[in-house]
Amino acid sequence: MAERAVDQLTLRELFNDAERLTRELTEHIDQGFIPKSQALSRLVSPSPGDPGYDQIEDLTVRNQVAEVLKSEDFTNQLHEKLAEYYTAIERSVSRIAFQE
Repeated sequence: MAERAVDQLTLRELFNDAERLTRELTEHIDQGFIPKSQALSRLVSPSPGDPGYDQIEDLTVRNQVAEVLKSEDFTNQLHEKLAEYYTAIERSVSRIAFQE
């Protein structure tokens, strides 16, 4: 089934979809983006004496950075979609409030 355009959704559908996207964004940040960012931070700032301190490969860092960037792209896509829904909600509420 094809997804309907945001401007053709009812106000209820807009709220429901925005709520779902908000949960998805929160879950992604909590379970994906933050852990990947923290892992990268630990990888690039080990303390002397840590196992493998002198053995961190460039490829390992590049792979970890690529994972963080991919996660950031997904975060941005969700954020942009949410912004689209919030704008549509604002327009819909304005039409109702001001009988436009």
